[in-house]
Amino acid sequence: MFRPEEGAMEIIDPAVKKYEAHFDLTFPLTMYADMTRSEEYDYSVVGAKKLEAFINQCIEKGEPVPVPDDYEDWIY
Repeated sequence: MFRPEEGAMEIIDPAVKKYEAHFDLTFPLTMYADMTRSEEYDYSVVGAKKLEAFINQCIEKGEPVPVPDDYEDWIY
């Protein structure tokens, strides 16, 4: 179970939706969970802002993140 800091998901959800709409691909959020983690939360506000900036860079460069072929197996 992931523990979000209050306000973190309000940053992460729109950023992920923006990525998915732009690339027509699912964003592999669990692969980038370390980027959002703090000592207290799995999804911190500071980490959410880092993830949002990372997603915006991907969109600006026109480069989706690489996703391993077996990624779907990781999350189930």
